[in-house]
Amino acid sequence: MEPIILSDTSLVAFLKHKNYTITPQFSPEDKHQVEFIIEGNPKEIEFVIQCYYKNEMAGIFEYTKCLKEVKTMMYSMKRAKN
Repeated sequence: MEPIILSDTSLVAFLKHKNYTITPQFSPEDKHQVEFIIEGNPKEIEFVIQCYYKNEMAGIFEYTKCLKEVKTMMYSMKRAKN
């Protein structure tokens, strides 16, 4: 099973909000780009991604908290690298 890898922090935050485990890593193609591995069933993840693009409702406070956590992970990795 091939992992799903994304770099869109807004989408990754939505998946985190939906209780998916995300793991940051540097992109093999661009060592300055952080991307996220999404753990879970690929078909279920694709369904949740479709819900995101259909503008499914999400609690603003919970989503904002997840977005902040995702960006903090990303910036922490970049800081540690430098």
